[in-house]
Amino acid sequence: MNLSTARSEKRAKEVGVRKVIGSTRKGLIWQFLVESVVITFIAFFLSLFFVQLVLPVFNTLAKPI
Repeated sequence: MNLSTARSEKRAKEVGVRKVIGSTRKGLIWQFLVESVVITFIAFFLSLFFVQLVLPVFNTLAKPI
């Protein structure tokens, strides 16, 4: 929760600076949505990679006796 609060404060500053520079509301919304989707896809593919990396070891450990 604390990390979320800190990020929202940083995000609010960023939005303020972008508004002063001349960014539109639609542009800000588009930026944050694209950023969220990109981070989600990166996390998804990293998790697939790590699962494929660790799965053989897990299978040998979970092998029935």
